[in-house]
Amino acid sequence: MSQKRNFLALGVMAKYWDPGRVKTRLAMSLSSSEERTPSLLAEVARKLNLGESTDAMNLAAMIHQRFVCHLLCQLSGAGDQRQLVATPPERLRRFEATLAERSISNWEVIDQGGGDLGDRMKSWFAGLLFPVPRSRAIAGEPLSEISDASETADRYRGRSCVLIGADCPLLSHADIENAWAQLQQNDVVIGPAFDGGYYLIGVRRSGADRDPLMSSPVTETTLAGLFDGIAWSTETVFEQTLTAANERGLSVAVLERRHDVDTAADLNRLVETIQRQYPHGHPLFQNSIP
Repeated sequence: MSQKRNFLALGVMAKYWDPGRVKTRLAMSLSSSEERTPSLLAEVARKLNLGESTDAMNLAAMIHQRFVCHLLCQLSGAGDQRQLVATPPERLRRFEATLAERSISNWEVIDQGGGDLGDRMKSWFAGLLFPVPRSRAIAGEPLSEISDASETADRYRGRSCVLIGADCPLLSHADIENAWAQLQQNDVVIGPAFDGGYYLIGVRRSGADRDPLMSSPVTETTLAGLFDGIAWSTETVFEQTLTAANERGLSVAVLERRHDVDTAADLNRLVETIQRQYPHGHPLFQNSIP
């Protein structure tokens, strides 16, 4: 009997695009730059085909919406399961409505949950890497007493889960496939950002199709260690996470370093990159906001 390939899951973390509540750092940077270059906001809106916008907060929210919808559209066929890991919870229906309006399918919209960024990422990975069998969840039975063979077998199937944000909009299907490929030989994959954070993190829990007693170095405890105690929003997030993985004996693959889009300079770099690498156009420029 051949071993099953890993179950492949992809998550995109995103906040709803309410002006003033998302991409505020970008908005402040755009506003500051506008004082020096009065035509900047109009120029950015024109280049991204966002219509006319003279307000930095509105423009930043529209840019975030563009990034999110573009990624969901481009990655709608990736893996076995795709989840938009969204916040705040009262905006989940708005997310779903936007996806329906833009004919973006194959995504389940779920709540990020509470806590800091690390808590929310940890919760997403734990829910997929260590799923609670349906029969146990309903009846409260211990795992050892579950008799549903197919359900038990699926619990022991290997799982490779990759989570990204929306600040690196040029990530492609091939990039996600590469991350999953790295997880065939490693427990963790990380895509570092130039600002010291990371744009992608993936974790694999080894399968045990042939031997249910076979152990994986990724446990609920070692998983938690990747996210607990990290000083989020600092220049050392990637290094802290890499150290945490190494201290727990987890093998790590590191992807190429990329730029997030957090400032006006980052946005200008993105526009120049697209114009240089895609002279005949790119979907990020062509999609319109409904």
